[in-house]
Amino acid sequence: MSTQIIKETINEFLSKMGVEIKSLSIEDSELPEYTKFLIDTPDSGILIGKDGEHLLALAYVLRKVVEKKFDNDELPKFFIDVGGYQANKIQKIQKVAQIMADRATAFKRDIELPPMSAYERMVIHSTLSETNNIATESEGQGRFRRVIVRYTETMN
Repeated sequence: MSTQIIKETINEFLSKMGVEIKSLSIEDSELPEYTKFLIDTPDSGILIGKDGEHLLALAYVLRKVVEKKFDNDELPKFFIDVGGYQANKIQKIQKVAQIMADRATAFKRDIELPPMSAYERMVIHSTLSETNNIATESEGQGRFRRVIVRYTETMN
């Protein structure tokens, strides 16, 4: 039910923007606790923008519109993807996260990642949440906020 409301909201929003939608599908996400709404459109370049900036802005606005339709405790976790752009980006971020976790474990040291968006930090935290001897933490303010991959030695 909630996914249908989100799908209708996305459809209505994009239609009002004048975006031609070939398809809007609900798919399993690369992030287990999130639902992915995949948009197929000939206007993908416009929706994605340089380095995905338009897509991040669009996702933010859509999330705010959807929040008004749900109580806070009912709000489902979701993200939008255009032409597989987000899926590719998530896979790249997950690879970086795993490499940094491996380094932290090998050197038994904390690894500081470069500043990244809230979305990218969420992907890192989600990816490494179940990794043994690794904890993640965000530090910094604003656009300088980054993830620290911490090595945590477990006691036996």
